Order: sequence, then C-alpha cells, then structure tokens
Amino acid sequence: MSYGHSMVVDPWGTVVAQCSDRIDMCFAEIDLSYVDEIRTMQPVFSHRRSDLYSLHVNEVDTKIVPLRFADFSIPEQSIFYRSAYSFAFVNLKPVLNGHVLISPKRVCYHLTDLSDEETADLFIVSKKVQKMLEKVSLPCIFNR
Repeated sequence: MSYGHSMVVDPWGTVVAQCSDRIDMCFAEIDLSYVDEIRTMQPVFSHRRSDLYSLHVNEVDTKIVPLRFADFSIPEQSIFYRSAYSFAFVNLKPVLNGHVLISPKRVCYHLTDLSDEETADLFIVSKKVQKMLEKVSLPCIFNR
C-alpha cells in the first residue's frame, strides 16, 4: 500500500511501476537474473570507500596469474582461495594442522605499502578463511 507517490525503479533509474498520489497499490515483475547481471556490471563497487564498506558481494577473480609470496613462487595447487587483491594458500611446512597463509597478490614487504583496498581485502579474506577453517578444523589451531 502506498500513501504517497511510491514507485519501483530499476537499477538504471527507469520507473517500472508507480502509484498515484492517493492510497494505491502497484506491482512490478523483477527478473532476478537481470538484477544479478546489472550488479556485476555497475562500477559502484570501485567507488565505495573501503574503510566504510567491507562486504564483497560480487567478488569474482577470473585472472589466473602466477602468484608469489615474497621471493617464493606459490604452486597453483597450493592456492585454495582468491579475491581481487589477496589469496590464501596452504603452508608447505605447517607448524600445526590447518596452518595456512594469506597474502596480497602484489608483493609488498611492508603492510604500509598496501593500498587501502588491498589492506581491507587482506583482512576480509583473513576473516573468511578463518571462519571456513573453524568449520573444518579444531579451533585450537588459531594463534591467540
């Protein structure tokens, strides 16, 4: 029910359905596959402030490039998670079972060398990987 001039607007700003200025009701058909397509095409994510918004909902990494951790090449089969700026891989010499490493894709020797986007992504990936490991491993493997 609308008690004013309500409307349904598509992602590009086109009015799909609208109500009158009186008490009214309107219906609009929403194609969810179209909404998903538009969300991946819109550049909104690249304009967000990473210090305010940290949820990555359209995260798709299609570039498979050789990755390095400092001076070491990381074998493709060791990498189990990738994001736009970071990746997670199994440690070749783990201290404990479940010990993994998370690194930015760009080789940096200091945390302060990372951009804000890279820093936010690194910590978001760390949280995601920890949550995933908690589901499959013993909780005692995490550094306290």
